[in-house]
Amino acid sequence: MMKVYVPNFHRAQESSCHLIAMLFSPSRPKVFHVYEFRKFSPTAVSSTFTVYQPEAFEQLVMGTGRSELDTLQVLMNTSIDAIRQELAAGGLPSLSSRTAERHPMDDPSFLPSPRLFEARRLAIACIVGIQSFFAYDPFIKLCFVVEQSFAPYHTASIDVLLTTGLIDYMGSLPNVSAGVHADELGERFDLDPRKLTTILRFLSTNGWVSETTESVFVLNRPALELVEGRDGRACAEFPREAQVSAVLQDWITHKDWRHSQSASETAKQFAVAVQAIGNCYSPGVLADYPWRSLPPTQTLVDCGGGQGAFSIALSKVCPSNKFIIQDLEGVVSRAEANVKAHIPGALESGRITVEAHDFFTPMPHHGDGYSFIFRHILHDWPGDRVIEILTQIAKAVGPKSKVLILENITRSPASNTNEYITLDDLSDTNEYKALSVPYHIPWDFGASGQTQQGLALAIMGILNSQERTLTQWTKLIEAANLRVTGVFPLRATLSVIECCAAERE
Repeated sequence: MMKVYVPNFHRAQESSCHLIAMLFSPSRPKVFHVYEFRKFSPTAVSSTFTVYQPEAFEQLVMGTGRSELDTLQVLMNTSIDAIRQELAAGGLPSLSSRTAERHPMDDPSFLPSPRLFEARRLAIACIVGIQSFFAYDPFIKLCFVVEQSFAPYHTASIDVLLTTGLIDYMGSLPNVSAGVHADELGERFDLDPRKLTTILRFLSTNGWVSETTESVFVLNRPALELVEGRDGRACAEFPREAQVSAVLQDWITHKDWRHSQSASETAKQFAVAVQAIGNCYSPGVLADYPWRSLPPTQTLVDCGGGQGAFSIALSKVCPSNKFIIQDLEGVVSRAEANVKAHIPGALESGRITVEAHDFFTPMPHHGDGYSFIFRHILHDWPGDRVIEILTQIAKAVGPKSKVLILENITRSPASNTNEYITLDDLSDTNEYKALSVPYHIPWDFGASGQTQQGLALAIMGILNSQERTLTQWTKLIEAANLRVTGVFPLRATLSVIECCAAERE
């Protein structure tokens, strides 16, 4: 037995009783028993109670002998309960980040109660601690590293809001919560709306803005502190080095499409990074699309297949299919070397062929005997060039051919599915389906979408290219005389857009 002293019990009756109820819940029978309460009344300042099995009590309340995740969960729930109670006690409204109105707590003169101040600190500490557990996506092991490498883009994106005047305009609208379309912002401030949308979507993963409908953005509560005249604005404009910000503004104000030029070493680093990310995508890509449903007699043409890593991996999943890796003359020699190293004899037997080909020219392989794969290729090109590439493929496909486009599909409020998927729907199954977006969660899953939106911002800067929504992809595909027959989300930041010839019924 042990005696436990609970200070300020009258101010924490709800949370303390909740804790005790948790200790005595049916899932923990005969573990804890209250022996006595002392000095407890509605106006009491403290309470003393006695419990049996003190070691178990210490494990639950003090965290000893318990996992770090379990401890953080208890502390997180406790801190949120305390914040909710202190807001109610102070007559304050509920908190929301996705609102265009300031909260009384945002006023610089607001002094939180001691309990509210400490509960907030504890909650933030728990959030960061819990994040460290889940920042590593099972199929993107390096996403936490990637997100950290994108930190300069976060600062630079905020600078774009400030230096262009976007934030002051959005904050001065008669109805701030209605938002404004990226096209309107682009016209008003002489900015490229396509690139501006990429920046705003990246900022949405950090909670600064919300995308209410496709390409329509509204300031969230935290962003209101960046409006002219607020203390947050003064802090954001504190003098510092901002080279990335200057470059980012160049990206958005120059509308001409052209690939950025870089030194050979930079190109090498980029290729290695792309390969590393591709390696992390591969398990989800190979597991979640029904590759074995492709006719085993078909040859799969890997268009822009680079060094051949994907075809090499896919050949093990589809042992009956043949493969053709296509890329420019300067790349195919490396692909041949990789095939020889990983699948000896595949080149000699004809199972895998490597050939030089420019996908802007007519495809040499035609008919039902071929399906065509574009993995992380088409986002490198502007819309008119994507149509050119896919038109060449549309001329080559047969009725049984498929065109598989593996790309990062940018989520937007227009993204939807025909069924609502919950976590319970994913229990006891190996079939992957994308979780439907719960209420109060951003359309792109907020912070968990930072890798996806960060990569979109990075390729915009490095290649002057873009990621696209499903609506945008569909328009390009249909313009090339193809049609979308299915979209397969993957346990990666990619999806497979499955297409066929438009005239096929």
